[in-house]
Amino acid sequence: ILVADDDNNNPLSSSKRKTSFFRKNTSHHHHKGIARKMGMRGEDWKLLLIAASKSKDWKLCINTMQFLRPYLCATHPKRGNPHKLTRKYHKLSRALTSLLLCLEDCKQDAWAIRAIDDWIEWCGRRPPKEAVLACVRMHAAARRGA
Repeated sequence: ILVADDDNNNPLSSSKRKTSFFRKNTSHHHHKGIARKMGMRGEDWKLLLIAASKSKDWKLCINTMQFLRPYLCATHPKRGNPHKLTRKYHKLSRALTSLLLCLEDCKQDAWAIRAIDDWIEWCGRRPPKEAVLACVRMHAAARRGA
């Protein structure tokens, strides 16, 4: 489902930039069904992504992100009680920060931009500041040639 299969694969070079990490025909409900069948909740996927980030396995991080999608979509402000949804969102937001820190260490700046873009699309909220700062540091280092 995901396109993170090649070190030379640039997610921003696609002519279909408006699509997220996933095939266009997969829906939020399809991903949630898969996640439930696996017996894992959003918190479990977040912890798996954090563990992958600590091991610097950026491909596993990107691929795990797809399983957080239904849980992030469920925190969209248009879906109900904003206070309750904000708490759920904050519980999951550490996942994006971990993902971007891993992508920063592995110098995968194009994937970082793509991850932030999809995150905003899925949950309709600003990404965590720490995640954005990791992306900014990555681009500043690339600009300096480091």
